[in-house]
Amino acid sequence: MPSFSLDPSLLMTEVYSYPFPEVRNLLASLRIDERFMLNTLPIVEAESMIAGLGFVPPLALTSRTDRTLDLDELHVPVQARIEAILAKRLTGLHTFAHRYPVHGSSPAIFALLAEWKATGVLTSIAVLAGDYEGYRALAESLQIPITSYPSFENAKPRRGEIWFTSNPSARDGNWIPAEEWSAFVASGCAVVVDAAYVGLTADDVSIDVSAQNILAVLTSPSKIFGVFRYRLTGTTFVRAPITAMYANKWFKDIPALLQTLALYEQFADNWLPKSYRHWQHDICFHLEGVVEAPIHASDTILLASAQGPVAPRFDSFQRGSVLRFGLTKTFEDYERQMS
Repeated sequence: MPSFSLDPSLLMTEVYSYPFPEVRNLLASLRIDERFMLNTLPIVEAESMIAGLGFVPPLALTSRTDRTLDLDELHVPVQARIEAILAKRLTGLHTFAHRYPVHGSSPAIFALLAEWKATGVLTSIAVLAGDYEGYRALAESLQIPITSYPSFENAKPRRGEIWFTSNPSARDGNWIPAEEWSAFVASGCAVVVDAAYVGLTADDVSIDVSAQNILAVLTSPSKIFGVFRYRLTGTTFVRAPITAMYANKWFKDIPALLQTLALYEQFADNWLPKSYRHWQHDICFHLEGVVEAPIHASDTILLASAQGPVAPRFDSFQRGSVLRFGLTKTFEDYERQMS
């Protein structure tokens, strides 16, 4: 087996995602007949068209009273099947009254910020230092004040302030310790949970999102399957209706919706991160020699972190109190070198 040589220029301050070979192969095989978009398509023909997509049991398609395919409601059975998978890691999803199909977490964040600001629910957001940069960028675009906290220690409910927090954390790619997370949620702060990295860890950790002060949970296939560039369909779970997302039931990408379901159902929970965890460890071993500091392989397999003094050329990787290294390009190079 060839040895791996790490190219430091491929280290990323961003995360993006690694399009796993198995995912690329599956997506290449998923083709949907263009006639599936016809408003007059008989449901029997529609069922036949997707029979080759591998849904087990067959997907129960929505239909109108005249037994034609109801594309407007097709997201409902798809979301229900995806939710059954997500609920293994995000316990309490069933407590959310509303679900919306959204192409990635970022559009969902923007819609929530815009609507809550317009209705007076939100006057500012709170984030952890080093968390996902998108919260800040989107809030700034809407002229929403941002408070950055070093930790959850001083978290307490503040009128109009809503926390936007990722778990596993975008700061270092690790699960927030269970006791720390429970105490934060128990504080009563209004919270939006960004679960973009749930499913990209090789462990069986789960988090409880049933607390009523968790206002929304954002899910997306982008990171966990490496389809960041595809804009496949995630689900945003919220307790109160979001008018800004209502039209998503019509303006959605039907092929992307079905492809997303195929990914969730054809790759067993954690199979991809478990299968590629050793790549991450090998990359981290070589990364220590480059950074000249102890490297921690994050719970999320596309990230690694370091603490303590490092050479100034790595200052741009600083995220809060740690240095965070995105391994997306090194994963791609690992595939190239080892193939």
